[in-house]
Amino acid sequence: RRQGERDELTLAAAMSLAQDAIKADSKASLAHAVLAEVYHHKQQFAKARDEITASLALQPGNAQCLRELALLSLIHGKADEALQNAETALKLDPEHYQSYTVKGVVELFKEQYETAAGLFDKASALGAPDSVLTVNYKFRAWIGLDQEDKIIAYCQQMMERADDRMKIILHYWMGRASSLK
Repeated sequence: RRQGERDELTLAAAMSLAQDAIKADSKASLAHAVLAEVYHHKQQFAKARDEITASLALQPGNAQCLRELALLSLIHGKADEALQNAETALKLDPEHYQSYTVKGVVELFKEQYETAAGLFDKASALGAPDSVLTVNYKFRAWIGLDQEDKIIAYCQQMMERADDRMKIILHYWMGRASSLK
């Protein structure tokens, strides 16, 4: 099967298990959080927000839920709320790279490029994987800071360990960065 089909089956299984857990115990915070992530992946953002809010009502200090709520708040155009949730998640879980990545994404969308770039660097230092999405965010912060040379250097460094798909993306970014200089 193709990856997309496997992903859909995994999401369907996760949704079914989470719904069963909530039927058995409506106070199952983790089940609400899982449902929120499934809805987020399915781009059903209002449902995702409802589920993550339910999870946080049951377990208010859950940094992962606050990170998810920050992203969902950003999607709903509530940047200040997103920043507040991202900051709280970072205070609660300062050793997890996702706390820095999520706060970086919020800062990026608020056009606070220097802050965002620093947060992405901290996430990398804590072991954040270089996915297409996270690299995209990092590059957008550098473009906002007029640091296109950083993009080119980063792409050249990553080229050695990149698979064919990632090499295409890196070549695209090098070309884009060169055209912006």
